[in-house]
Formats: sequence, structure tokens, C-alpha cells
Amino acid sequence: MRSRHTHELKGKQKGRSIFGTIFISLLAVLAVEIFLLTFSIYATRVGPQLNENAENILAMQVDNRSRYLQGMLNDAQELTSLSDTLNDLTQQLLGEGQIRLDTLDSSSEAAYPLLEAATPELISTLRSKSVNGIFLILNTHDLDQRESDTRLPVVYLRDLDPDAAPSQRNADLMFVRAPARLVQNMSIATDNSWEPSIRYRALGNRGFLYPPFEAAYKDNSSLDAAQYGHWTTRSYVITGDTHEAISYSQPLILPDGTVYGVLGVEFLADYLRENLPCGELQNDGSGTYFLALIQAEKGASTVSVDPVFSSTRDELLRNTDETLQFRSVNLSYQFSVDHTAYTSTLTKLELYSRNAPFSGEQWALIGAVPASKLYAFAQKVQQLLFLTVLMTLIAGFLFSWIVSGRLAKPIAKLSDEVAAAKKAPVGIPHLSASGITELDQFATAITQLSKDVLDSSTRFLRIMEMASVELGGYELRQDSVYATDNFYPMLGLAPEDTASMTPKQFRAMLDELVQAHLYRVTTDGGKILSIPQPDGSVHYISTHITRIRGEEASEVGLAEDTTATVLEQLRIEHERDYDSLTGLYSRQAFARVCNALFDEQPEKLGCAALLMMDL
Repeated sequence: MRSRHTHELKGKQKGRSIFGTIFISLLAVLAVEIFLLTFSIYATRVGPQLNENAENILAMQVDNRSRYLQGMLNDAQELTSLSDTLNDLTQQLLGEGQIRLDTLDSSSEAAYPLLEAATPELISTLRSKSVNGIFLILNTHDLDQRESDTRLPVVYLRDLDPDAAPSQRNADLMFVRAPARLVQNMSIATDNSWEPSIRYRALGNRGFLYPPFEAAYKDNSSLDAAQYGHWTTRSYVITGDTHEAISYSQPLILPDGTVYGVLGVEFLADYLRENLPCGELQNDGSGTYFLALIQAEKGASTVSVDPVFSSTRDELLRNTDETLQFRSVNLSYQFSVDHTAYTSTLTKLELYSRNAPFSGEQWALIGAVPASKLYAFAQKVQQLLFLTVLMTLIAGFLFSWIVSGRLAKPIAKLSDEVAAAKKAPVGIPHLSASGITELDQFATAITQLSKDVLDSSTRFLRIMEMASVELGGYELRQDSVYATDNFYPMLGLAPEDTASMTPKQFRAMLDELVQAHLYRVTTDGGKILSIPQPDGSVHYISTHITRIRGEEASEVGLAEDTTATVLEQLRIEHERDYDSLTGLYSRQAFARVCNALFDEQPEKLGCAALLMMDL
């Protein structure tokens, strides 16, 4: 039985493991998927698109609500029919002498016939419109010349729930302002803040009395009464009352151009809030509706907003009465209140005709939502997308690790079994089945190849063992040394001393051995070494080396024990050169030695003598 010793070169470049190869490949695929996913999210502009969608939805809601509000306000300010009726009544009473224009605004008594005649008409109009109140204030003098806190004749009716079915006895109506006698005659209840007349320039009074009356009075009534109509630019509360309201009023003008009062309608803030539900702007109720006056500044990138009325649950915007600066950003407007950012959209309301004195007051319905709430869904989607990418990355990494391990496990197991068989070549390696067709075919091929090699080497070794002489050999490769078990003992070396040799060290060992034990060189280039044996004898080992090009093996050597041949040759040469009886040189050997001395090494002769004896 012969063994083989192998030494791997140090510093050999290590290849990548099958696990690393599969794992890196799967990570590369994962990286491409993550890149494509991230790029698609960025390219499709999911976040900005969702923000734009939120702004568009807000704009659509405000636009739809503004159409409804526009119709409600336009219907409320359509008072032409009532104004004509009151003018007819006034002219009739003037003709009958029941009232006088110069004293009409002096007291409720002087104006009572007109107030009494007008009240049924006011109630009828109040019933026909979705408004909370209607009022008639009489005045025939320049308000700029009237002293403050003077009282004016008035009828001011209010309905807290105009959408409910009307009462036949007017039990759902209340007098806010009216003469006491009128209250008794009409059998209508009074509000908690009731007074028989209204004070000029009292709180909230100037807003719905002064602008339309003075516009018509100073313009000499050159336009129709409806052209002088005006909406209050601030919400107000009647003195002693608790209901916030806004109102529309227009002057009463006789055919001769005499301005003798104002006629108007009222909306309570609570009723407007019902018709401007801020909850529809944002599900959590954080939206706000503004009914406001706007004024665009230069460049139209900034809009000044003066809130008139707000429908909101936001404490920051509920009581704000300061001018807000809206900045145009893309499709919406941005503004801030107390470091809180809001996104809004506005729709203009057409309340005045172009030639009207108050056409410069541009009204608008504004819907505002905190930016953090409006864009919350987009931010949540972006966070979910980011989380999806992150989870995909983590899951992909883990699955790549698991899949790589499962794919590499049978290959690594096969590699370990092959390596174990290489380190302990005791026979045909036993490679376990992996369940993978290609690997099992590969393992079967390795087993069969090992069996074939073992059979071939066994037959060759048997042939060598049957030979009449002992043979040994070695093979040098680029990074290893292969030798038969008897090679080193034939050269007088111990196998354990040469098991870890590199090819370079092996060649150096052979060179030293040749220099120390060279017996002679054969005619074919081989060398015969004389190897001393422990018992004092000498073995003669013939070595032949062949170098091979173009193959992995770079050198093959053969060692042959030629001791018997050399000894036989020495015996023949001794019998040829020495006399068998005396042990002296024969004549041919003597002549050969002398010729060599005289011809080749004469310096060794010096002075010599020749003795000849004949027996």
C-alpha cells in the first residue's frame, strides 16, 4: 500500500464561497428592486401628487359651497319688490297726510303709521327668504349732521330658525326693535334685548345704516336703490343682544329721489355656520370657513384678507379679527396664525354689480385647513412607502441569507466530504445524496472517477510490487509534491521529514542528496546514488527525471534499486582487472592505469621505479 503527501502553497488566492456567491447575487437583485421601487415612487411624485389632490379636493369643496352661499346671499339681497311696496305705502300715507317727511325720523309716534303698514310686508318677505331677520329704519336727514345716540324709528324682526315651518300666529318671530304699541297690536313676542327704537351710531348700528344711506343721499339718488346695497364688513351684535350677525341693507328712495331710510335683512352667525359646515373640509373638524373681504396686492402673490365671519372649531381662528396675509403657493394659499401654518383656497363671490358704489369690496369664501392635517394622508402614505421600502430591504436581506444558506448547504456538505476524503484517502469516498439532481450526478461522477483511479493505481502498484526490482517515484506540480511511500526510504530519508515540503524545498533536498551520494552518471543522463544502509551495506539507487511542459505536472522522477546490477558489474570488472591468484592488476588493467597516469595526470607520477618479477 502506498500513500501520497501533498503541500498547498501559502498565499494562494482564496475563491469566494458558494454561500457568498449566492448571497451577493441575491443582494444585487434586491438592490435593483429597491432602486426601481424608490425610483418609481420618486418618478410618480406620489407625495406631491397626493398633496395636490388634497388641495384640489379642498378647492372643489369650497367652490361647491361658494355656489350655494352665492345663491343664498343673492336671494337675500333681492329686496326690490319689497322696496317698491314700501315706497307705495309711504307715498300713500304722505298723500293722506298721516306722515310727513320732515318729521318722519323724529320719533316712533310720527313714523308709526308707516311702521304699522310696513310690518306685514316685512313679515311676508321674512317668511319667503332663508334669513334670520329683517329691518326697516327711517331717516330723512344727513347722518353726518345727526348727533350721536339719537334715536330712530325702526321695525326689526327676527326668526331664529327660518328653515322650520312658519307659525300661523307668528309665534316663532320676535321683535328686536319696534314701538311698544306695534308690539301690542301685532301680538309678537319681544327679544331679551328689545327696545322701542334704535340708536344712531350705537354698537353695530353704523355698519348697516350709514354706508347705504349716505351713499345714496350724497349721490342724490342717481342710481337704483339696489345699486347702493351694502353688506356689513364686520359681524355685529345689537346692543343688549347675544346673537352675532351680518346684514345686507339698501336705501329706501322715493320716485322724486328722496332717501327716507334703509331696508335690510340679517343672517345670524349660528345659522351661517349651519350652512357653512366646517366639518366637510376635514373629517376631524379642523377646517375653517371664512366669509371675508380680500384685496390682492402687487404681483398677486400676496392677498390681504379681512375676516367678516368664520365657521370653525379652531380656537386660533375663531376669534381672529386681524388682517391675514395669504401667500399664493401653487394651487392654494398659505398663511400662519400663532406659528401654525394653514393651507387655504378662496372663491370670489359676486355680490355687487360693477357700477355699484361698493363694487370695490371684493368678497370671497375661504376654506382653510391646518397644513399638517391637510397633508397628513400624503405624509402617512409617504411614511408607509418608506416603511415598505425599508421592510422590503430587511425582509429581502433575511430571505437572501436564508435562501443562500439553504442553497449552499448541500454544496458545502459535498465540498466538506470531498475535502475529508482528500485528507484521508483510505478508499473510495462516500458522498451523501443532496436531493439536487445536478449535485447528485456530480457526486456520482466523483465517486466513479475515484473508483476508476483507485482501480488503475491498484493494478499499477501490483505490477510494481511484482517487479524484480524495487521502484519508487514522485511527481512535482506547481503547488504540491506527490511521492510513493517507499520513495523516501529508498533514499535513506524518513517520510515524516519530507511530508510538508514545497516543490522548491523538494528539489533542494534532491540536489543535496545527489551531491552527497552521487556514485556515477549513466550514459542516458541518469544518476546512480550510493545510499548507506544501517547495517553497513550500500544500496545503489538509479534516478531518472523527466520534465513535462504544457501539463499541470511539471516534473516526474523515478527511483530504481539497482544494487544487484551494480554489484554484478563491479564483480565482473574486478575479475577483469585483477589476477584471481595474486590479486594484482592484470596486464591489460596495468597498461590502462599507466596510460591514464602518463597521459592524463603526469604530475602525480613524480619520480617512479618499475619492478618486474616473473613467477
